Amino acid sequence: MKYLDIDRYIAKFKELAHIAKCNTGSMETIQLFLNGLDRKILAKVIGVLVSISYLQFKNWAVQVTKAQQVIKGILRETRGPNN
Repeated sequence: MKYLDIDRYIAKFKELAHIAKCNTGSMETIQLFLNGLDRKILAKVIGVLVSISYLQFKNWAVQVTKAQQVIKGILRETRGPNN
């Protein structure tokens, strides 16, 4: 999942949650949000799973996505484009 993808996902999730009149603080809504995440990002987000809010989950998912992109960029530079 790329940074722009996570932004689109969050925007669409918020829109649909609003239409469905979901409470973003409820565990059901948090579960729906988590179900839509990329598996690699989900694994890292779940790694910090404690009683936190949707907003904290959302922010953490964005942070993890950014970090993955930075790491991929570093690895590309280190290994070269063909490795």
